Order: sequence, then structure tokens, then C-alpha cells
Amino acid sequence: MENFCEKCRKCEKSCPTQAIYPKKQPSIENIPGINQTRTCIDREKCYPQFSKTLGCSICMKVCPFSQGDNIYYTIKENFLN
Repeated sequence: MENFCEKCRKCEKSCPTQAIYPKKQPSIENIPGINQTRTCIDREKCYPQFSKTLGCSICMKVCPFSQGDNIYYTIKENFLN
């Protein structure tokens, strides 16, 4: 899935606040049992817009993976071919 996202980038291009990084960044350090988490979302940029619009979610609306049931398998098949 990450390989597909690196090529697609629809969410990144559609984000009104440019809050989506092209590559994952360290998010939270030293969580017991997990160590470090990484994310592509800059919360400092995303949350104000999300709050202002009562749930922006443009990134999720444009994501091919949110386009219906079983879409994962269709995307996977097309991506691998």
C-alpha cells in the first residue's frame, strides 16, 4: 500500500493546507513496546483546518482506497500489472 501511495499522491496534492508529507516523518518517540511511530500528516497544519470545517477529510475523499467495497483488491491488481 505504501508503494501505491508514494506514486498516487492524490491526498497530498488535494490537501488545502499542505499538511501531508511525501514521506513518513517521526511522530512520537519512545512508546513502550512500540518505540517510534511515523506519520505523513503534519498535525499542526491539519487540525486547525479540520476543526474549522468540522472534519475537512478531503484527503480521504480523494483517496482511491476509499472508493468502495473491495477496492483494495482492484487497486492491488492494477498496480501490480
